[in-house]
Amino acid sequence: MTNIGIIITVLTLIVVPANLLAQWQLSKGHLKFAYPLLVVVYSFYIVIETILALRDPSQISILLFNIVNIWALIMAYRGIQRLKNLEAVQTEQKNKEAEQEASVDLMPSSDRP
Repeated sequence: MTNIGIIITVLTLIVVPANLLAQWQLSKGHLKFAYPLLVVVYSFYIVIETILALRDPSQISILLFNIVNIWALIMAYRGIQRLKNLEAVQTEQKNKEAEQEASVDLMPSSDRP
């Protein structure tokens, strides 16, 4: 087995269980863990499949899988961005609620809702 064959084998042995773990975490709703792991997984898939396709001209069609891998990588990245935006909105909402509670405490008891 050549050096590149060993590298591909090792990467595959890392990426496949990582993908299974990421999909399992997605099913449990642990998005903060799954999305970053999926970014790593699909990045590795792109590298592995590109190496395989370029090593053997008869396997060049493997590059078509990179369309799906790139799409999945983009979707995982967008999921990370969505979670960050959601956290920012929730933090802002909690701050507003805390301000409202503080302002209610300062009102005279006759003016409280």
